[in-house]
Amino acid sequence: MLRKRESSSSTLQQQLQQQQLQQELSNAESDASGDGDSATPSGTEAANGAGQIAQALSPSTDSAEPFCEGLDGDDQTPDGCAVHALQEGAYARIFVAHAPNSLEGADLIAIKEFKNTPQAREESRRELEALQILWGGNLSNNSNNNSNGNGEESIGVFVIKLLFVNDEGPHAPLRFGLEFCPAGDLFTLIREQDLSEVDIAFYVAEIAVALEYVHAHGIVHGDLKPENVCIAANGHIRLIDFGVSSRILDASPDDDLQFVERGKRLVVTSSGTLDYASPEQIMRMLHSFEADWWSLGVVLYEMIFGDVPFTNPDREACAVDICTVPIAFPSDVEASDAVCHLTSCLLHKDRRHRLGFAAGLAELQNHPFFSWVDWNILEIQGYQPPFLVSDSGED
Repeated sequence: MLRKRESSSSTLQQQLQQQQLQQELSNAESDASGDGDSATPSGTEAANGAGQIAQALSPSTDSAEPFCEGLDGDDQTPDGCAVHALQEGAYARIFVAHAPNSLEGADLIAIKEFKNTPQAREESRRELEALQILWGGNLSNNSNNNSNGNGEESIGVFVIKLLFVNDEGPHAPLRFGLEFCPAGDLFTLIREQDLSEVDIAFYVAEIAVALEYVHAHGIVHGDLKPENVCIAANGHIRLIDFGVSSRILDASPDDDLQFVERGKRLVVTSSGTLDYASPEQIMRMLHSFEADWWSLGVVLYEMIFGDVPFTNPDREACAVDICTVPIAFPSDVEASDAVCHLTSCLLHKDRRHRLGFAAGLAELQNHPFFSWVDWNILEIQGYQPPFLVSDSGED
């Protein structure tokens, strides 16, 4: 369960404006004194600025009901931990379980058990391949290992952690041990909470950083939607469900040039979930990472207006609309020019003109909608999230 932090979005904006004014005054004083190195704030000044934002977004202390109850279920994991069923889909079911003793620092974990069908096996293969690439194949330390080697948390923390794999053979279900996200998903958050544009910018920025990390490892997620963005125990996002992901490989000299772009092999992928699929996915055209930036645009639109941009109940007609109908913004919902412009740029039907195609995350970082974001702070989960997980230890 999530609760809104005590500080309001307007308070955050006031803090940011005050910080900017103080910085401008500081720069003016330094210019007057002839100090030519003062244009860039010192580490102390940057830390003070981060502290102001953290204070504006400080957590509240009120309690609420725990997310999970009745963990002593009838099912047992292979190591004997009692589990409680969370949900079941077409290809897998999810449990929450007490973590085995071998996973230090973890209390509860999620277990994803794939069904024994050809489609489920293909999804499990794709997801396992992606998560092992993203986590370096080193599963034993993932419960606590978020370091990039320099004492800072890696931007990989925005991707769900793969803790272990239990594969007992072709006739037994394949199980993944995953980080447990007690606060649910973005789908629920959108429908249960009143999101300000500052709140939206926070979540979209974290998703964008997660996508950049995934793309840097040569992976197209392929099915970005609110249900596949979970909220971790610390209130930050986790990108999940890589079952339809695809690899983008380096081109070789023997490759046909019509299948190569900027040194990478292009792919044709499934449309994932139609409402969030890009035109090139629907039309089965060659593409690369830019398909995920389209999906982010759909998620952004939904966070602003409460629904996806194309909602024709006839699915074939909906697919045609996605590929041909210009984006429109409802007039009955107040939205800033900046967020509408960002959405339009992400939902450009020509993938080569879509925001993110040329330079990925860097293009979003320069957009006015994110003008208040210090990306170095965001990438290490340095901002307090807009909504906080209720304490599970109190009744």
